[in-house]
Amino acid sequence: MLEAMMNRETSKEGLLKSLPLVTETLTIRRWTRDDLDRFAGWPGYEFPYEAFDFSFRDMDSVERDRVYRDREARPDAIILAVDGDTGASLAYIALYGIDWPNRQVRNFGLRVHPHQCGRGIGTAVLQAVTRCLFQSGMCQVSVDVAASNERAVRCYEKVGFIKTGTVWRDAPDLADEDLSTPRYDFLRPHARMVKGLPQLRFWLMESTATQPRVPE
Repeated sequence: MLEAMMNRETSKEGLLKSLPLVTETLTIRRWTRDDLDRFAGWPGYEFPYEAFDFSFRDMDSVERDRVYRDREARPDAIILAVDGDTGASLAYIALYGIDWPNRQVRNFGLRVHPHQCGRGIGTAVLQAVTRCLFQSGMCQVSVDVAASNERAVRCYEKVGFIKTGTVWRDAPDLADEDLSTPRYDFLRPHARMVKGLPQLRFWLMESTATQPRVPE
């Protein structure tokens, strides 16, 4: 089976032709310029997820046009949107750093509408997209996840991702915060100070075509 997948021609155009992906309650499709406006109109995430607010929320239409063109033009990226029973653009999926010759997705981003979190949308989307990628001939999908974001870590683990390593990243936005307060209890096990500046732990996680798939 793996040999058959490796013999397939895997390309951005080929993957896009496999869309939309339709599950029992969701439709996963290529995003449009209108989706970008819908994503920008999402309410902000509550603490501690504010970092997931879209960077283009405060941009004007000309700037958003540029963002859309730039992301669509990237040969190593595919951006998807998710529709469901409760409306359009319920989730945003970004496949980045796609290594087509080696059939690897280097990074995977997923954001669910703040009012739709906790309803299983993220798990369903991850399961459908990774299955499609492997059926299309991809061999590995990787992601880096903030270790303190237990909700996201559980979501990836549910669909077969495993932890493969750790990386520490500078967190300058926390430099003036008192991490000893109860507000940051969830964060302290995954934070450290290096030369007086905070760093946060990220898990490196991956799923491969040869790993056992999680039953539907």
